[in-house]
Amino acid sequence: MRIEDFCVCKEHQHQGYGSSMMNLIQKEAEKFGCDCILLNTQKDYPSHHFYRKLGFQEIETVLLHKEVEENID
Repeated sequence: MRIEDFCVCKEHQHQGYGSSMMNLIQKEAEKFGCDCILLNTQKDYPSHHFYRKLGFQEIETVLLHKEVEENID
C-alpha cells in the first residue's frame, strides 16, 4: 500500500489522531493482503520522526530530480 498524502491539522497534532489513523490504515493493508506500506518524507521533518515512532524503517532508494526549464523558442 502506498500513502501519497497524510496530514493532520496543526491544531489537532499531538493528540493521537495521526497514530490512530495510521493504525487503521495498517489494519486495512493487512485485510487487503498488502505486504508493506510505502510512503515518502524528508529526514529531520516532524513527519519523519512521526513515522519512525510508528515503526517505519528507512529503505535504501535513489530519488532523482531535475528542474525543467521552460522551452522558449
